[in-house]
Amino acid sequence: MIHDQNDVYGDAVNIASRIEPLAPPGGICVSEQVYVQIKNKFEFPLTTLSEKTLKNVSEPVGVYRVILPWAVSYTHLRAHETGR
Repeated sequence: MIHDQNDVYGDAVNIASRIEPLAPPGGICVSEQVYVQIKNKFEFPLTTLSEKTLKNVSEPVGVYRVILPWAVSYTHLRAHETGR
């Protein structure tokens, strides 16, 4: 990342801005690099959206969606895990 005056540049910024629209309203998506660092330290489940080809990013990026408690998929996932 490059910080210049009041602007920030670099692959991390491009990736963040490109995966933001993949999240539902009020939701969160993260790159595979972030996922690897938080997967065992995060209370909410994450689901893969597979690799995405992103504008101005040279290689495909793995994208994960955080399943938040108010999401229908969270309730469904928890019910499946507990057998309800």
